[in-house]
This record gives sequence, C-alpha cells and structure tokens, in this order.
Amino acid sequence: MKNAILLLLVALVSFAALGQQHSEADGLLYHADGSLFNGKFYTYFSNKNTRAEYTVENGKLNGPALFYFANGKLMEKGQYLLGEKHGNWERYNEDGKLTASAEYEFGKKHGKWMVWDTNGKKRFEMEYTLGEKTGTWYEWNEENELISQRTY
Repeated sequence: MKNAILLLLVALVSFAALGQQHSEADGLLYHADGSLFNGKFYTYFSNKNTRAEYTVENGKLNGPALFYFANGKLMEKGQYLLGEKHGNWERYNEDGKLTASAEYEFGKKHGKWMVWDTNGKKRFEMEYTLGEKTGTWYEWNEENELISQRTY
C-alpha cells in the first residue's frame, strides 16, 4: 500500500509545477541528489490549486495529509504513520459536507466506518478489526429506514 501511495505521489508530481525532481524507490521518496525527502510535499492541479499536501519524514509519509478538489475545497484529510494510513480519515463533498469517516491502524481498516449521503443522512455504519469485518453492520435507505443489518 505504501509503495502504491508513493508511486502516486511521484506520478502526480510530474504534472505539478514544482521545478524539482523527486524519485521513489523501496517505498521511500528521494530528492534528485539521492537524499531522503523531509518536509511538506505538495502536488497541484493544472489550474495551480493544491491537489494534495503531505508530510514526509525520512522519505515516508508521516503526519497530516490533505487532499483537495480542483476548486480548492477540502476533499479528504487524515494522518499517515510510517507510510501507512493511521487514525481517523474524513472525506467531504464539494459542498463541504462530511460524507465518510473511517479509522485505520497501521494501514488496515480498524474501528468504526460511517458513510452519509449528500443530505447528511447516515447510510452505512461498519466496523473493522485490523482489516477484518467485525461487529454489526447497518445500512439505511433515503428515508432513514434500516434496510440491512448483518453481524460478522
């Protein structure tokens, strides 16, 4: 997973107007001179708005990460720990409404996951333990009626 994320970063930076060369190898992000990247790493849309903002330590994603829509509004936010998603991640629609909340532990789905529709109604509630489906999962329809309940 971390290699895929770093490869995505490198691919995105090729479209960004950074003027610097970066490379990825062995799941780490490097400067052109071969030193490990440290600090904030940005990617951009063609309209020059920020696409993503990452914190990188010793070449690995580590710390806050923010993702934006092309119009500049926040799309998703979360944290990385040693190159893996960790803790709470939230996703928003272009109107700024929360559409999903998810928990990760060292890159694995862990804890409660919730999904809301564009009207703010909860549609799904799920639970994971270290990547495995657990607990009782719920699904609601547009009228907020429970239509599915499943226990794992």
